[in-house]
Amino acid sequence: MEPPARPILFAAAPIPSTRIIRGTVVWQDGSPAADAIVTLKAGAPQTVPVDATGTFRLTLPYGAKFTLTATGQKTVNGRTTGGSAPSVLIGRNDRDRDVPLVLQERR
Repeated sequence: MEPPARPILFAAAPIPSTRIIRGTVVWQDGSPAADAIVTLKAGAPQTVPVDATGTFRLTLPYGAKFTLTATGQKTVNGRTTGGSAPSVLIGRNDRDRDVPLVLQERR
């Protein structure tokens, strides 16, 4: 008689409590948008700091949904123009990720 089979145990990866969202804000031509205003929405909107290269980093709780938006202005040849990037959704189950935000000039 064979000994009883041992149960196979699977260990699921633990659910993270936070996630890191990194991003870069650039204009359509690829130039960094250092003066961009990035807004995080999940209730009351919060402004996200952007460095001189247009990058930002957020630590967000896992299991909540957020939206990122960006706006900016730049002056070229004495003419100031504004732009905005399409909103990006950070879903409840999204893990760490990189988010590119590309500002499109308003014409």
